[in-house]
Formats: sequence, structure tokens, C-alpha cells
Amino acid sequence: MRFENPFFLKEIRALSRKAFAPLSWIVLAQVLLVICAFWPLEYQVDLSSDPMLRALRRGMAGLLLAACHGLGCGAAGWILGGRIFVEEHRQQTLEGLQLISAAPWRWLPQKLLFPLYGLFLVWLAPLPVYAALAIRGHFFPHELAPAAVLAGCAGLLTMGAALLAPPGGLRSQRNREERFSLAALREDGPHLMLPYWIGLILFRMVWDWVMGFNSPARQSFKTLPFYETTLRTDAGLALLLFAFGMAALAAGLASADPAAAWVRTAARWTRSLAIGVAYYLWVGYTWAGDGMVARGVKLAGLGVAALVFYWLRRRKKRQRREDPLTARELGWLGFRMDNPVLIRDLRVSLRGSGMRRRTLGRIFGFFGSLGLVLFWQLYSNDAFLGDDNVVEQAFAVTRMIALTMSVWLGLPALLTLGSRAHQQWQAERRANTLSQLAMTPLSSAAIVRGRWGASLLVGATQVAPLFLVFLVGLSVFENDEGRLRALITACWVGTLGVVLSAGMAGAARPRLSPLGGVFSAVGLATLVVGAEFAGTIFLVTHILPNSSSSEAIYACWLVFTLLNCVLTLFVYRRAIADIEIYRARDLE
Repeated sequence: MRFENPFFLKEIRALSRKAFAPLSWIVLAQVLLVICAFWPLEYQVDLSSDPMLRALRRGMAGLLLAACHGLGCGAAGWILGGRIFVEEHRQQTLEGLQLISAAPWRWLPQKLLFPLYGLFLVWLAPLPVYAALAIRGHFFPHELAPAAVLAGCAGLLTMGAALLAPPGGLRSQRNREERFSLAALREDGPHLMLPYWIGLILFRMVWDWVMGFNSPARQSFKTLPFYETTLRTDAGLALLLFAFGMAALAAGLASADPAAAWVRTAARWTRSLAIGVAYYLWVGYTWAGDGMVARGVKLAGLGVAALVFYWLRRRKKRQRREDPLTARELGWLGFRMDNPVLIRDLRVSLRGSGMRRRTLGRIFGFFGSLGLVLFWQLYSNDAFLGDDNVVEQAFAVTRMIALTMSVWLGLPALLTLGSRAHQQWQAERRANTLSQLAMTPLSSAAIVRGRWGASLLVGATQVAPLFLVFLVGLSVFENDEGRLRALITACWVGTLGVVLSAGMAGAARPRLSPLGGVFSAVGLATLVVGAEFAGTIFLVTHILPNSSSSEAIYACWLVFTLLNCVLTLFVYRRAIADIEIYRARDLE
């Protein structure tokens, strides 16, 4: 008897026409990046005399290894998981798949076989690098095992997240111009919260694994107090991934057979069960350090959240209208700025909510979160009874959280200041309106300024609230020197974002040769960012270990900041030239 799987053969034939591009590029990039883990270890420096430097280099190599392997597996899991239903929906073949004669519970495991096989191949590709690291004597095999396990878990997580999401995409993805509403949060929240939470757990375990090279007490897989007993973290992770996998399979079965009411009910209950497992695992691991009141609040927290979610689902839906503040803001800007591209891009980007509403909403959201963190620390430690030391410690932890929040959220926000401009060019290309824009009497400089200015104004609604949070976090530093260094770092990253935004404002040309792509505005901006980050890595790995002071890196970032101001003008001129070239070719 021969095993037959038509879905497996179909995927092989479909991907072979593209030279297995979704997998081959991921495997190639992953292996090349994982090999970079040898760089900090093989650099010719005598590490025997400085154990701290050896631990630092091993930590950097471990971080590169785990990050590249995990990102590769995560990307493969998301792409291959999307081929189960999302790709079928995009090609408008999902209805035909749902109507085949076989039962869904029979053909769904067959369709899952190729994504699991592809993920296994991607996970297996860097293992020779693991073996080489062990053979060279940089790590023991048991030290590298947690990184490989966590990378495989990242792939399974993203594949499950692709199954858990609706085939048509999330509501926020389908209606990008819709203003943020509780209805969108209610619909997308159950699909997002569980994968994000498990992703944070995997990130924390990878970080503990990297820190374990310097501190043996911090390990990924260890025994921790759990309620009144103990539980190993690997057992807790396996239990969490098992519950998440059951929820993903139930959601996939619901997408395969949407007409069966019992399947939809099973999908909701398994998702709720997985959320409960994740929540009460967290409660169990934090049980020992809480008082009786905090334990009671944690135990009842999930039930209260479920009641609030049920109330949100039962609310009557109201039709969302355009924000009236947007019309006033655009009228004020249009009276002072005679640039139709700027007004048009702002009208598209701010259709759901105006700049003031977005900025104030994010300010209240960030500072409200910090207030809740502060209140929880004071409440859980009984600081209201008058212990001044606990109050000072709670404020210090809140300021540290504010600094961490501003760094982790502000870095991508600054680097994506020009993402709106790039999205507008893509929208123009999809709607076939680039030719109309090229034939307008507007100058190329006016087009670039309008697209660039709209992108910076919309991006400022994200950056400004985070900058206020950053100013609160600066109080962590006890001297002015630390605050100055943090401000220099923020200014350097901000100028990098401005350089990138200037490049994206001129990204009109759809197809470029490799050499033309490098010397385009986007290519030059990307080269600037890559070169400065490479220079920073070189300073950290080669200059700082041999220097007694860390002022060199901040002096370098200050020079980069001043240099980026000049490079922004250069990239802006290159963007105008790109638009001129495109308009000349279009007129021909």
C-alpha cells in the first residue's frame, strides 16, 4: 500500500516552479546569518586572561545564533502556515477546497504535512553550525540545545498563529483606513494576544539562556516555584504550546468546515482554554512573591476579563464615521500649505482619526499604563501603609519601565518614520495612478516634499508620546552625563529615521537593476543605516574591550548625528532625481 498525499505533491509542484523561493531564501539567509556567530568567537584575541570578555563574546555569539535561527524558523512557520488557508483565500480557491468530498478532519492533517516538513527542513539547516561551534570548543552540546529547541518553538508558534487567524486576515489588516474601535479590538484580540504572549515568553527564555553564560543561575530550563510546589520551565512551555497547538488545530478545522456549528464552538473553547493555561501558568510562577490580596486579584483577574470581553461582544455595533477633527486639521494645513500631495496623503492616512486624537490617545495610553504599573507595585507591596523605601523603589521601577518602553517602542517608531511614504507609493502602483501623478504640473521637488512631509507628520503622532515617556525615564540616571548620553543615542536613531524617510519619499520606481537600486534614494538611505550600525558593532567588539572609557561610542554617535543631517539633504536630492528619471521614462 502506497501513501498518497495530493496536497503534499501540489505544494511541491507549486514551489518548484519558483525554485522553492519561500524556503530556499530563508534557509540561505538563515545559514549565512548563523555563521556570523563565529565572528565574535574566532576574532584573534587572547580570551584566557579576561573571563568577562570571554563571557561577553560567548553571549554575543549565542544571541546571534538564537536570534537568527529563531527568526528564520519564525518566518518559515508564518509563510508555510499561511499557505494552508490564507494563500487559498487569496487565490479564491478556499471555497472549492471546503467543498471536496473528503471530511475536513481527514484532509486537514494531509494539508498540514508539507508545512511541518518544510519547517523541519528550515530548523535542520543551521544544525551543522551548532556542531561546528561544539567541535571548535566554544560551547558544549548541552549548552546549545536550548537555542535549537526555542528556535523550533518559534516556528511552531508562528505557524499556529497563521492557523489561528481568519483566512481573510485580521480586521485591522482588511480595513487599514478604519479608525481604531473596540469592535476591531474585540475581533482581533483573541487572535493576537496568545501568540504575542508566547512570543514574549520565548524571548525571555532566549535572553535567560544568553545571560546564563555569565551567570549560571539564569538558565532557560530550570525548576521554579509553582503555586505550592515546583515546575520546570520546559514542562510549562510544553504544556503551553500543547494548549496553543490544540487551539490552532481547532481554528484550522473551523476554517476548513465553517458550516459546522460545533466546530466553531470547539474553536472558541479551545482558544479560551489556551488563554487560561497561559494566564494561570504565569500566576503559578509569580505566586510565591505575592501577598494574599495580590493572589486573590490574580486568581479572579481572568474571570473579570472574560466578563468584560463578553460585555463588549454583546454591545450594539455603531457605524464608524470619519473623525470630524481630521477635516479641521486638514483645512488648517491646506490654508497654509499649497501642496496637493501633502493634503491628499494626510487625508488618506488620517481618515480614521486626526493627529490630535492619535497623539492624545497614545499619551493617555502610555502614561495610563505606567500609572497602573505604579499602582500595582504599591498595592501588592502594601506601600500604602507608609513604607517610604517601598514607595521610592516602586517609583524607581516605574521610571525604569518608562525608559525600557520608550527604547523598545521608540526604536522601530523612529526607523519607520518614512513607512507611510513607502505605503503611498505602493498604493499608487497598485491603483495604476503613478502615470497620472507623473503628468501633473507639480515639480518633482513638490511631490517629494509633500509625500515626505505627510509621512513625517503622521509618524510624529507616534514618536511624540514616546519622547515624553523617554523624558520621564531619563530620571533613572543620577547624573547629567547619563542623561546626555541617552539623548545623544535618541538623536542618532532619530536622524537615521529621517534619512530613511527621505529615501522612501522618492521610492517611485518599481523595478531597478541591482546597481540602480543601490544608488537610488532608498538604497543610499539603507546603506547609511547599515554602515552606521556596522560601525557601532565594530566599536563595541574591537575598540571598547581595549579602552577604559565608553566615551568613544557616544562621540561617534554624535558625529553620526551631525553627519546624518548632511546626508538627509543628499538623499533628498537623490529622491528628487529618482522622480525626475521616472517621469522622463513614463513620458517616453
